Amino acid sequence: MLDLNKVRFFGRYITKDSKPYFSYSGTGFEFNVVPETKYVTVNISLLSELREHQYQYIAIYVNDTFYKKYQLKEGHNDVKFFVFTEEDINVKLLKYNETYVSSLYLEDIALVNAKIGELKSENKKRIGFFGDSITCGYGNTERHGEGFTMEHEEFDRAYPFLIAQKLDMDYMVVARSGVSVSRQIWIDQLFDEIYDTVDMFNKCPVDDRLDYAIIALGTNDNGAYALAPEEEKPIALKKFVDDYLSLIGRIIKDNPGVSIVIAYNFVELLEEIKGAFKEIVECASKKYKNSIKLVELTPNAEGACGHPYLDGHLVFAKEIIKVIK
Repeated sequence: MLDLNKVRFFGRYITKDSKPYFSYSGTGFEFNVVPETKYVTVNISLLSELREHQYQYIAIYVNDTFYKKYQLKEGHNDVKFFVFTEEDINVKLLKYNETYVSSLYLEDIALVNAKIGELKSENKKRIGFFGDSITCGYGNTERHGEGFTMEHEEFDRAYPFLIAQKLDMDYMVVARSGVSVSRQIWIDQLFDEIYDTVDMFNKCPVDDRLDYAIIALGTNDNGAYALAPEEEKPIALKKFVDDYLSLIGRIIKDNPGVSIVIAYNFVELLEEIKGAFKEIVECASKKYKNSIKLVELTPNAEGACGHPYLDGHLVFAKEIIKVIK
């Protein structure tokens, strides 16, 4: 029987139906393999849930180096690979795709010619990302793609993963495509409704213990604002500011000493929305003692459906890291 005490989980997860359950982009787990001979077989048994698409994708890393991308069908999947080693190795599984189209259960880890060892203790700083499809990595490997495809969404090419790796931090992500802060446009939920969930629906204890929070919301609000009737725009803009401030308050309440970076302009925004971000930071800085910084990014719309391409994510990561440092 799998000893879950020897598995380290990252991102938000819960135990559901007696199994570890993952949904948000970038969630996953890692474990240590202690070889008994030079030839080791690793078999990870997973239960894949899919909505709207035939497959989802994961990445396997060995000793923090990318090993292989795997395609998972609906239902039971065995991810099996062989390693030639005389030294202990670390195996990491990373969920690529976003929550509204996929979820994943860990059923078992079986090793041949090896056993699961103890993981080294870590005391890393922890960074959280609150965002939308851009944070998930939507279309980031398909230049000028016309529609969403699961195989072209790779979380380890998205700016949150790049930032966490560069700064050697633990991380967690709460993000969903189409989500807005204050005005619905693409989906029927606002970010406030998914903030304390593990998958948009199942509530979970907010025990993220964040040292840093990167809030990357507002792109969809920009679209909703652009489509609003002219007479509604002043009210819509005020509501955006008020709801964004409310979200900042929730994050600070749950993580009292957190430093916050508000990132915006992943794709080009309207000047009114850009002005609203400056107002948000000004108001929040007066209300809270926390460090609250604003970073206007270099926009990129070279990926699928006007989303940023992977080179845009590299630039986002550099610009946000500069503010964090």
